[in-house]
Amino acid sequence: MLKNSLRTFRPYYVNECEDIKFAIKQVSSQFNMDADSFDFELQSITTYKKNLYDYESQLIPAQEVDAFFSNRDNMLEPNLVMNQRYCILIKEKERKETRFHFTADKAFSEAFLTFRVGFNYKKEDFDGVYMQIKKEKARNRILCFNEEQERNALEEFLETLEYPLRKDVKYKILSGVNLIPSVEGNLEFKRDITGQFQTVLKDDVICEYQKPLQGKPGRNIRGEYIIPQSPKTLHQPCTLQYDKESIALKEYPCCIYYVSAIGGILKYEDGFLYVRDTLETESVTLKTTGSLVGNINSGTIINITQKDAMKEALGQGMKIQAGEVNIEGNIGPNAEINSKEVRIGGFTHQNSKIFANDAEIATHKGYAKGEYIKVEMLETGIIEAKKVEVEHVYGGKIYAEEIVIKTLHSNAFLYATKSIHITKMEKGENKFFLAANYSPAGKEKYNALFKQKNESIKEAIRMTKELKVESLELKKLKATADEIRGTLIHYKNTKTTPPSYLLAKFEEYHQRVLALKNKRQRINELSMDFKNAREALNVLDELTKNATITIESGWIGYNEVHYVFYSPSRELLCVPKPGEPSKVVYQKGKIQLIL
Repeated sequence: MLKNSLRTFRPYYVNECEDIKFAIKQVSSQFNMDADSFDFELQSITTYKKNLYDYESQLIPAQEVDAFFSNRDNMLEPNLVMNQRYCILIKEKERKETRFHFTADKAFSEAFLTFRVGFNYKKEDFDGVYMQIKKEKARNRILCFNEEQERNALEEFLETLEYPLRKDVKYKILSGVNLIPSVEGNLEFKRDITGQFQTVLKDDVICEYQKPLQGKPGRNIRGEYIIPQSPKTLHQPCTLQYDKESIALKEYPCCIYYVSAIGGILKYEDGFLYVRDTLETESVTLKTTGSLVGNINSGTIINITQKDAMKEALGQGMKIQAGEVNIEGNIGPNAEINSKEVRIGGFTHQNSKIFANDAEIATHKGYAKGEYIKVEMLETGIIEAKKVEVEHVYGGKIYAEEIVIKTLHSNAFLYATKSIHITKMEKGENKFFLAANYSPAGKEKYNALFKQKNESIKEAIRMTKELKVESLELKKLKATADEIRGTLIHYKNTKTTPPSYLLAKFEEYHQRVLALKNKRQRINELSMDFKNAREALNVLDELTKNATITIESGWIGYNEVHYVFYSPSRELLCVPKPGEPSKVVYQKGKIQLIL
C-alpha cells in the first residue's frame, strides 16, 4: 500500500495478526497518522498449537479451546507452543472514558485491572466493560478462553462494590500456570530517609528487604512456557548496616522488615541506619536546622541550648513538633511548638504559640494552651489550661478550671470555672470572672450544649410551622381519602382488582399521613434535645455557684468580680474594697465576701 496522508481513512480489516499493536503501527505508517489515534474492533480469535519440532502450527477448533487450555498437562508441557491470532477491524479512535487501568508484571505471570476512583457501574453496562477488558487482553497478547466463567466472576465482583468508587479497586483477571518469576534481592525504604527531621514510632517499618527467590518454570498468561533464570543476587545477603540497639529485624521466608526498636529520629548516614531519641542543637532557625516537625507520640526529645538573652533559641516563624521540647533561651515571633512536654528558660514572644500537655515557662508573653501550665512571670500573655500556676502576674489573661497565683500585680484578667487562689495581691486594677465555659474543656462542653439547645429549638419551630400547614392540607383531603378507602374495601370484598389510579391516589395520601407522623415524632425528639441541653447548662451553672476566689493577703486597690450564668443569662458584679473579707463565694443568689 502506498503512503497517502491525503487519503480519507476508512476502517481497515486485518486477518489473523499475532500482534495487534504492531498491526496498528503498520497501518498508521501507511496513512502517515499517529498510531495513538487508532482503535480496533475484535472480530474473532483463532488458536493454534504445535510441538517445538513441528514445522507448522495446528488449528484448535473453537469448541475445543476452553478444554485445551483447562488441561493442566497441556499447560505444563515444555515442548508445546501455543498462541492466538486476532482478526481485527482498525478504525479511528473515539473519545471514550477509560474505565480501568491494566497492569501485568514483566513475565506476564498475572494481570490485574484497577478500577479508578469515581468509576460508576450499572448492570446494563457489563457487556461494554467486558468487551473493553477482552480487547485489552488481546492487545497485550494474553490468552482468551473460558469467557463465560471469566464473565460470571467479574460480574459477581462488580456487584459487590459501592458506586461511585471512593478509592481504587484492584481485581486479578488471570494467572499463569505453575509459573513463579525469579526475584532479585531489593531493599525498599518505607520511610523518608532524606529529611532533616524524620521521626518514627516504636515498631514502625522503616524498610523492607525482598529476598532473592529462585522462580519455578511454568506457562504465563500469554501461553509462553518460561524457565526463570537464577537471580544474580541469589546468594548475596542484604548489605544494609544498622544499629542493633535502635533497629530490630523481623524475618519472614520471602522478606526482612527493618523496624524501629524505639521511637525517635530516623537517621541514615554513610550507609548506616539508626534511630536516636534526642536531638540537641544550639538554635532552631532558617540558617541552622529549619523547622523540626515530627510525630508528637514518637518520644523524641529536642534540646535547644542557646541561652543568650539577646538571641532567639527558636527563631522567627520556626515550628517544632516532638514528644518533649526543652529550650534554654527565648522564643521568636510567630514560632510555634506542639509537644507533650515543654520547658522554656527564656521568654516567649507575644506572637508565639505553645501547645502542650505540660508546660513550664520562665517569662510568658505569647499564647499557651495545655493541661497543666506553670509560669514564673506572666506579662500580657494568654494561657488556656486545666490548671495554671503563676509566680508573678503583670497583666495578661488566664482561662482555666483552677488558677493559682503567688503574687498578683495588676491589669490581669482571670477566668476560671472552679477557683482562683491568690497568695499575695500587690496592686489593683484586676478583673476576676467565674463561669462554666472558661476552661478549654468547659468551653468545649458549653459550646456543644449551647449549639444543641439553639439548633434543636430552631429546627423544632420550623418543623412545627410546616406541620400546621400540612395538617390543614390533609384535613381537606380526608373526606376524599375515606371515600377512596371505602371503594377499595368494596373491591376487596368482591375479589375484584381496583383501578390502578385509585390505588396510587390512596397510597399518596397514606404516605403523606406517615410523613406527618414522622415529623411529629422528630419534633418531639428535638424538643427533648432542647430540654436535655437546657438541663445540662443548668448543671454547669450550678457548678459555677460553687466556684470561689481567695485572696490570702487581702484586697488592694480597685478590682472587679463577675459571676456569669447562662441558663438563664445573667451576670453578677462585685467590687471588693480593701479590708473586706478575702474570700468570694456565691450564696443566696448573690456574691458574698466571707472570712
